[in-house]
Amino acid sequence: MKNSAESMHAFDNRSYIGSAAGRKRVHILSKILVRSSLSFFDRVHFDKNANGLDIFCGDGTSTRNLSETLGPHNTIHGFDHDATNIRFAQEKIAQHIPRLRFKLLKNDNWYAAKTYAFIYCRTFLNQSYPPAELFQKMYASLQDNGTILLEYFDPSNFHCYPQNYAFERYLELYTSLKNIQKTRIESVGTLRTLLSQNRFQRIQIQQIAPAFLPEDCKQISSLCLESIGPQLQEHQLITPTELQALLSELKSFEKQKNTMICLPGIYQVVGYK
Repeated sequence: MKNSAESMHAFDNRSYIGSAAGRKRVHILSKILVRSSLSFFDRVHFDKNANGLDIFCGDGTSTRNLSETLGPHNTIHGFDHDATNIRFAQEKIAQHIPRLRFKLLKNDNWYAAKTYAFIYCRTFLNQSYPPAELFQKMYASLQDNGTILLEYFDPSNFHCYPQNYAFERYLELYTSLKNIQKTRIESVGTLRTLLSQNRFQRIQIQQIAPAFLPEDCKQISSLCLESIGPQLQEHQLITPTELQALLSELKSFEKQKNTMICLPGIYQVVGYK
């Protein structure tokens, strides 16, 4: 069994860096969630003139969105596994908003005791940190009375219309991979329990449910399958031939005019140290 540092190193070098599919998926998610995320940030009471962290920040779009609701005197640090994401964020976003600072995430270089007044994290279940370990580090990284803001996708509510084998097989593979990586949270109830066990208090949860999405948003499933393909093959969950056939069938389904893919329930979660 690999330890967490070894797992993170393997994940960095083989699976995610340079994944065009992964980056496109993050970009689409940011476009889908921008309005609800801005409302979320505006609704939560936390120190908006202090320093914060956007962990797994993607191409920096979520960090920029977060900054729009904050005061002018704070600094937000964005960390991500993907070197291309970070380069984009540095060149296209930080150049115009100097108080946003982006770095490549390597092992635990984001983690620093009592550094941040708030920590934001979206799609953390797609990362290789076991959730309990991630929340422990988040808690330690927060200043006293600090705030954690999460947007969590509950895969159990992910569905399509009409029923499709490729989509169901994708969900099955995704779940199997998360179980192997020990990064799966079974439900929002489990998430709340994990936060409580890691000493977060005054936990608040709100659900939103995007549906009837624009055509390009239906690509979320095939983009995710493509981005986790190397990991699925590494763990012998799928052969290269089956992966290509599955991707072909899923993309064909997504392109059909009479099909619909709805994102799973999205929970916006707040906790305090």
